[in-house]
Amino acid sequence: DSREADSQSRRAVSTVLQSIPESLIPSHSTSPPPPLSPLHQTTTGPPSPFAAPPLVHCRPFE
Repeated sequence: DSREADSQSRRAVSTVLQSIPESLIPSHSTSPPPPLSPLHQTTTGPPSPFAAPPLVHCRPFE
């Protein structure tokens, strides 16, 4: 039962993320939307992919 609820909440999270305007998502201001869109569509977990791209983008600048 808890497994079902977990997958349901995950599905809800990804649906909400797709429906939220990009301007409301802070990560989109540091990274362009196109590379992020396929990431969060193929990932079933929480919005951790949003934290990853900025790190990848920042490393070359160091």
